[in-house]
Amino acid sequence: MAQWAGQYTGRTHRSAAADAEALLRRAIEAFRGATDEERRRKAKALVRLAERLLVVRRRLLRARADDDATLRGATGASDEVRRLDERGVAGILEEFAALDALAAAGPITPG
Repeated sequence: MAQWAGQYTGRTHRSAAADAEALLRRAIEAFRGATDEERRRKAKALVRLAERLLVVRRRLLRARADDDATLRGATGASDEVRRLDERGVAGILEEFAALDALAAAGPITPG
């Protein structure tokens, strides 16, 4: 049987998504309490955390689809992934009622 680093640690796609959501919630609280000078910097951090959550959720959906395909012969979660990608970072921030951070962040360069 193959083994890999992190096996049996309890770290799963689901726990990674929960961790990313908790980080985003904490960052939103910090953004709300920030002074005007700090808001742009904190808004950029919020956008980056939302991007990270988007990636983690995409991985979770793909892993779930792979499990379904293995167990039941079902097709992948392409519709769910497509909807997630269509919503993008703005959808994540809207879900957490922090869409105003996107405007406050200004133009964001990837990377």
